[in-house]
Amino acid sequence: MSSPLHLYLDTSALLARWAPQDPHHLDSLTLFQGIASGAFLGYLSDFSLVEIAAVVERQQAKFSGKLPSLPASSSLALEYLKKVLLSPNVQLISSLSLIHI
Repeated sequence: MSSPLHLYLDTSALLARWAPQDPHHLDSLTLFQGIASGAFLGYLSDFSLVEIAAVVERQQAKFSGKLPSLPASSSLALEYLKKVLLSPNVQLISSLSLIHI
């Protein structure tokens, strides 16, 4: 069996996964099914987490119906970050590790 392909996940792919109206939603679902099955290993950086939080907070109407009811103390952006970080075979890498001088 060959080793899985390692992929850096762009923020747009991570957001499209939970936004059915996004034009890339189905492609993102297929990608995440491949990641969940172990065919791919996904990586995202801390910059991606900041981008996800910013986009979800700015466009709450687009994302608010995609998660179960949230407790009053919970943030929609935080719930999205949890979903991303708990995705199987997805790892967080430090942006500093991507910079080679």
